[in-house]
Amino acid sequence: MVQQENSTPLLVQSREIIQRYKDMSADEVSSLLNVPISQRKVNGQHAHVMRDSGFSFAAVCERYVLPKQYLDEWQEVLLMDCTPRTFQKARIHVETEYSTGYLDVYVVENPVVDLVFGNINDMNGKAKQRENEGKKKDSRSHIKPIMVQEIT
Repeated sequence: MVQQENSTPLLVQSREIIQRYKDMSADEVSSLLNVPISQRKVNGQHAHVMRDSGFSFAAVCERYVLPKQYLDEWQEVLLMDCTPRTFQKARIHVETEYSTGYLDVYVVENPVVDLVFGNINDMNGKAKQRENEGKKKDSRSHIKPIMVQEIT
């Protein structure tokens, strides 16, 4: 089945966001999309990075990939709307809070953010540790201090 180019309101909004965010800081993009986004490095270039725990791989915008980094591997991926898409893989260098070093990623023509980290083996330990630290802090956020009268 060929996917039609009919523009749904969400698709139109996503494309508008992609065009607008390119000149924004990571904090501005994070606020606009209402998700945590950080400014890190991909192949030595500054990039917007997002962690997505519902994603089972990593994906990068094609403008960060050097020709020699493309692998002779393609992967069909089923998107959340059950649409199959095929992406070429590449091995890039990343410097993020989730992983530093070479990482195999799917190359995407025009993603909403430059690099998306999903649940992948190269960084799962660090990501889960950070998420658990956040949960520990959040789990105590409902505790209120007891008011004690001053003894005189």
